[in-house]
Amino acid sequence: MDFYNHGTVEVEVGNMALGSYYSSTGGGGTGSYSAPNGTLIFQGIQDLAASSSIDAFEVRFEGTYATVAGSYRADTATVISTSYVYFTGTIDNIGALTVTGTGGGQVDFSPSAGPTTLELASLYYVGVGLGGAANFNVNGQFTWIWGRLYGQPFL
Repeated sequence: MDFYNHGTVEVEVGNMALGSYYSSTGGGGTGSYSAPNGTLIFQGIQDLAASSSIDAFEVRFEGTYATVAGSYRADTATVISTSYVYFTGTIDNIGALTVTGTGGGQVDFSPSAGPTTLELASLYYVGVGLGGAANFNVNGQFTWIWGRLYGQPFL
């Protein structure tokens, strides 16, 4: 189901899936998405405008083509699987980053404020393109099975 948020979505407990896995439709919008004790799951095509915000305990992108142009914060984890996700807005926190994509994908961190260093609690990376204008500082375990770094990322 398409879901366009131009107001406020708050998940108090549990998970909320937005869109359908690898659907040609999805959602997005200009509003805020909050899940302080839960997980937001973005699927399908997601176009999150510069005025949007994501703030959650955990955020997942599953089978999606997403642009995250607004502010982004995941307290504990960001999980991206078989997706194309472009972060162009302000990134406050990513948590532990897991990027997998045996069916393809690409993840680009190019915040509009320019090159920055993103702190990652850990990084598990396999099978997709990972890069952009940001650098990464991995503070915990770093597992790289296979994949392609592009742009100017430094680990």
